[in-house]
Amino acid sequence: MSLYFTDPRFVYFIRPIGMDGPVKIGCSYVPRSRLVSLMAYSPVPLEIAATADGSVDDEQRMHSAFAADHSHREWFRFTPRLGAVIERVKAGESIDSILADIDPSGSANRAISGTQWSVGRRAYHSATVRLIAAAARAGRQTGVKHYVPNEVREMLKRIWKQDREATGEEAQIVNDLCDRPTDLMRVNAPA
Repeated sequence: MSLYFTDPRFVYFIRPIGMDGPVKIGCSYVPRSRLVSLMAYSPVPLEIAATADGSVDDEQRMHSAFAADHSHREWFRFTPRLGAVIERVKAGESIDSILADIDPSGSANRAISGTQWSVGRRAYHSATVRLIAAAARAGRQTGVKHYVPNEVREMLKRIWKQDREATGEEAQIVNDLCDRPTDLMRVNAPA
């Protein structure tokens, strides 16, 4: 049992509309949602340049391959080499195939220091995103705003602070809430 999505992940490349870069190289179960989140804080409109099936490991390998072009966090300066990779992804080539051709130019940890998430933070974030989506879905279905119960919010904070994976029981609680939010979530605001 896991707190994480079980759907496939995608490595994505996001950039300003009409511009080559900068380019954000990331990984998400739902790249479109990530784009919407990024656009909330971006001074310019953004677009998904390309996506391909991939994992967090693939994302980190891509970060390593473009470490010399790193700008900040998960953003990279556009280069013809990065542009060629985006075109190969758009053409349907797999991330593994592309990475096999690229000579990594540095360490992902050095290139994006400070952005590596701990086990607990990753578990907390993944569960929180899933629960927020479930609450929004329940609200759309019923017309009433739904909230994650306080005890579940506290449980997730403990997981993060203790820097650990969720136990089977904790994961089951999150999965039940995500599967049946209209039955299990609060409809009044948390205290």
